[in-house]
Amino acid sequence: MAFSSFSDFIHMGGHGVYVWLSYSVGVAVLLYNLLWPRMHKSAIYKKLAQQFKRESRNSRENMNSKAVIDGPENMNNAESS
Repeated sequence: MAFSSFSDFIHMGGHGVYVWLSYSVGVAVLLYNLLWPRMHKSAIYKKLAQQFKRESRNSRENMNSKAVIDGPENMNNAESS
């Protein structure tokens, strides 16, 4: 569709408001998806580090509790199975 002037292009045959609003919302969503993780990168890394520490601490506690329950003589048998 060819437009006779720039004004006709902006108005898009009476649908310009909807067309440009859709484009602006789409661009806003894309920019948000690109910029939000970059702006919050340090907080994301900090949460991941805390989660990793918590998981490693829990796995160590589970290994220690198994040693207390089974006793040290049974730990070798549990590790080999």
